[in-house]
Amino acid sequence: MCADGRCSAAWIGAIVYFAFCGFVVGAEEGTIKIDLGFTPVELEGGLTYLGPGPAPSTWNLLAPTNINAADTTNADQLWSGGGLGLNLSGAGVSVGIWDGGPVRSTHLELSGRVTVVDSGPAQNHATHVAGTIGAAGINASAHGMANSVQIYSYNWNDDTTEMGAAVSSYDIALSNHSYGYVCGWVRGIDWGVGTVDTWYADRSVYSIEDPYFGKYDTNTQALDTTLYNNPKLLSVWAAGNDRNDQYTNAHGDDKYVTYLSGSPSGTPLGAGWYLVSTSSYSAPPKDGNGGSGYDCLPQQQVAKNSLTVGAINDITDDPYSSGDVSMTSFSSWGPTDDGRLKPDVVANGGSLISSLASSDDAYGSYSGTSMASPNATGTCALLVEHYQNLNGGQLPYSATMKALVMHTATDAGNVGPDYTYGYGVLDGAAAAQLLSDLDAPDSTVFLFEDTFDGTELTYSVLSDGSEPLKVTLAWTDPAPDILPGSGLDDATLVLVNDLDLWLTDNSDTIFYPWTLDPANPGNPAVQTQLNHLDNVVQVWIADATAGWYTIHIGGMLDAAYLSQDYSLIGSGAVVPEPSQIIMLLGLAVMWFARRRLRRG
Repeated sequence: MCADGRCSAAWIGAIVYFAFCGFVVGAEEGTIKIDLGFTPVELEGGLTYLGPGPAPSTWNLLAPTNINAADTTNADQLWSGGGLGLNLSGAGVSVGIWDGGPVRSTHLELSGRVTVVDSGPAQNHATHVAGTIGAAGINASAHGMANSVQIYSYNWNDDTTEMGAAVSSYDIALSNHSYGYVCGWVRGIDWGVGTVDTWYADRSVYSIEDPYFGKYDTNTQALDTTLYNNPKLLSVWAAGNDRNDQYTNAHGDDKYVTYLSGSPSGTPLGAGWYLVSTSSYSAPPKDGNGGSGYDCLPQQQVAKNSLTVGAINDITDDPYSSGDVSMTSFSSWGPTDDGRLKPDVVANGGSLISSLASSDDAYGSYSGTSMASPNATGTCALLVEHYQNLNGGQLPYSATMKALVMHTATDAGNVGPDYTYGYGVLDGAAAAQLLSDLDAPDSTVFLFEDTFDGTELTYSVLSDGSEPLKVTLAWTDPAPDILPGSGLDDATLVLVNDLDLWLTDNSDTIFYPWTLDPANPGNPAVQTQLNHLDNVVQVWIADATAGWYTIHIGGMLDAAYLSQDYSLIGSGAVVPEPSQIIMLLGLAVMWFARRRLRRG
């Protein structure tokens, strides 16, 4: 999503026809124009009735949400001439882009690599996203993350249905979604009375927070179902730009537009969209849980099986530390209503230069999580290529990719994961290096892809005490059959198969995964209990001592499922081969025998 005031194409997309009510929404660059097919009526008390219209709860209005970007996620280290010597470009990898309209396939940065599936006028936003993912680099400043990827361009209508079909038809490995449903405060809508602030919620009921922030609804359920049915599709979503949205008096007369489900006192008209005065209906606070900044993620951004990406400013120092990471003012923060971690990671969303659709050689600079998402998608395309090179052309499971990028992300903000930066800044170089090291002799990294059937599984690893021990477990979870209620902040759990991860050492000390407290979202993560919320969990032992550790995977499966596939990534320990284990056991027996002889 483009950040309001930061992106000249803040709202773009094809005209959307709401057939069930006959209203037309025309999305043009710079504004949204809405025609309710009704002549506004001036009423007493400073009210203007704009029309009956659908309620916000049923009107799912969508809005669109490079070289420094490549430096930020260290994608440039994977290119030809990069520090890792891998010469990756995304060759052979297919990416689907869902957006407000088509990518300009003839742009010189993209020519020959774009298939437009959903036709229509080419869009700046979609073309900018495509360039961030895969521009050839003819303009060096606009070099995409993976400049040889194949791109399939769709509009955002029927996205979850089309994603599954795209896997079957085009074998796409990744999908990018730089848009989301409108929630809370919105700037740049013209309701026929000029551009005006809009509170996109039912003001008769919700005066503090839009109930759809953080909510797992039917749209989220549909996305998770598609990804569960296509376990090798990594779907990347922009977190959104709602955190700095607030009432600005854009109309200049202390009024804003909102939906009123109850007939305002003294008026003959019923439910509908009204231009209201702040003296009669005080303006709700800034988005983000009453202005705190937390809990401002739209519905699809809280899906379990996607990778949700927040936006930071670019980082050009190499190497960099968490102190070099700065959050943008607009990037949406979690938690989800049930307390899960989102966003998952962050990437560069500040002032990215990329291709535009106005001509075949047009470029522009945009900011927003709309830009951070393709920064991450393109970087992950390089990692998919690297994985295929190492594994005979096989595509990785999305759970493996999520575990990989969250395991190797550079921590930012509080120590451990948090609701602002997720697990931190996506680090393509660290992720690629881990993949490269998996088969190295005496490697201290490991990957297991296995299945949990309800019986506890264990893995034994050996640490030499020279580095932290970190283990990350991820799985693609089924969508729940029963959804949370329609009210505000319903905390009904949406995890279906609850896998648990914990470690023990030789003294039976238990090492728990990270957990967060959604009631206190700014507090640092702790490691005091099992995680029963997330389908990516991590144990981190900062001061691991030399010796054996046991990795435990347990938990509960929903009655409808007999098993659950998972991916487990670790670093900081060796997984000995069976022959090595036998040798180590033999050495241990000899050592104890010698001690007994000496004592005797």
